[in-house]
Amino acid sequence: MRVMDLPENMKLRHTDFESDKYCGYCCCNRKGLSPVLLMVSKSSDPPHWLIVDGTRQMFYLSYKEAIEHLKNKGYLV
Repeated sequence: MRVMDLPENMKLRHTDFESDKYCGYCCCNRKGLSPVLLMVSKSSDPPHWLIVDGTRQMFYLSYKEAIEHLKNKGYLV
C-alpha cells in the first residue's frame, strides 16, 4: 500500500472503518484527500468487495477485480 506524505499520527487504518455489514481490508491514505478504502462484506457468500473513493462506491464480485482497480488508479504498487 502506498502512503502519500502523511505523518504517522494522521494515517487511518482499515480497522477504523468497520461496520455491521463490512469489514475494512485495506486503507490507502492520500495527503489532502479522503482515504481510499477496500472493504469486504461480512454476510455475503461468496463475499463481495467494496471500494470507497471519496463519494464513489464501487462493488466487485472478486478480490482480484478490486485489487486490479486499485492498481490501475495508482493506489497500490
